Amino acid sequence: MTKHEIITRLHLKYGIPRDVVQQVVDGFVDEIVSSVHKGEKVTIKGFGVFSRVRQAERKVYSPIAQREVTIPSRYVIDFKSSKLTDMEQ
Repeated sequence: MTKHEIITRLHLKYGIPRDVVQQVVDGFVDEIVSSVHKGEKVTIKGFGVFSRVRQAERKVYSPIAQREVTIPSRYVIDFKSSKLTDMEQ
């Protein structure tokens, strides 16, 4: 499911104008990304936890350059889903 599909489903389900739903969804995602960028964990009960994790430097083979290339360490967003809920059983 894409963000566009989520917005469409919420628009149809609740009768809220599409542009309002899009602003809410965009704001929700922006707040998660902003908080994780600051180093905070974002926990949504029954859904999961977003956190910031440092990815180690690594070497990969580049078929374009035909040589080994080093990818520097960086921070990425990690997501761990919550345990099974009643919806999944």
